[in-house]
Parts: sequence; C-alpha cells; structure tokens
Amino acid sequence: MANVLIAGCGYIGTALGSLLAAEGYTVWGLRRHPATLPLDIRPLAADLTSPDTLQTLPPTVDWVFYTAAPDTHDDAAYQAVYVEGVRNLLQALSFQQVRPRRVFLTSSTGVYGESSGAWVDETSPTKPTEFAGIHLLQGERLLLEGPFPATVLRLGGLYGPGR
Repeated sequence: MANVLIAGCGYIGTALGSLLAAEGYTVWGLRRHPATLPLDIRPLAADLTSPDTLQTLPPTVDWVFYTAAPDTHDDAAYQAVYVEGVRNLLQALSFQQVRPRRVFLTSSTGVYGESSGAWVDETSPTKPTEFAGIHLLQGERLLLEGPFPATVLRLGGLYGPGR
C-alpha cells in the first residue's frame, strides 16, 4: 500500500488519515502537537510555518495532502499557512528528495470572490476580494507551479466541531 503524509493533520486531515489507514495505507500526520492523533496515524511533530521543523519528513511518500488551516481568521495567519506553509513544505520535500506522486491542497470556493449568489464552478474566474481567498489562491499557484504533480480541491463550507 501507499505511504501518505497529511500536512496540517487537524479535523479534516485526521478524518482522512483514519479512513486511509483503515484501507491499509501508512499515514503520517504532521502537526505542531501530534500527541492527540489517533493510533492509526503516525505522529510527526512539525510546524508548516517554521521550515527548520520540517527536516525529518518520511523518506518515502506517495501522496501528500495539505489540509492545514490557520488558528485565527486574519490576514497574517492565512498568509503564514497558505503561502509560507505551502512554500516551506514544497522546499522541504525537494531538499530531502522526497518525491510524492501527487500533492493535494484543500482550498476553498472563497478564491472565486463571488458573493451575490451567482453560480460558481471550476471554470469561474478567480477574483478573491477577501484576504482569505487571496492567500488561498497564492498557495494554489505555488503548489500548481511547484515541482510535483498537484491537485487543488476547492471545497465549500468546511468547518470543524462546534462551527
């Protein structure tokens, strides 16, 4: 089975990781405080916004899922997670010669900037007006122009427990 790295293994990443582990995949969950990860996900302590913590990635990774989310809803947090974090992970993978078959990024429909109720699909122009959408789109571009095959998932309405 394949080896999977979930970078930013929070609410969505943990759910994905457990599903993949149940199918027989080896799953590493990268997060700042991995002690609370379920036993089926191998903990990897690192901070995507701090490149020096990304020096011990698994040597063989087939799939990477970047499911990180900022702790706060402000410009600096979105810049750190979706621009600097994506850049740091891509650089760490390249430097350590880890060659995933594909990297996936969970983005948002916020990159479209549509707020009047019009129909939006993957062919709609990206014209974000809010900082969140702007930084998500920057992270998407970094990933898609990066050294690995990549897929961006623009999901809508993703919220963790209590939201």
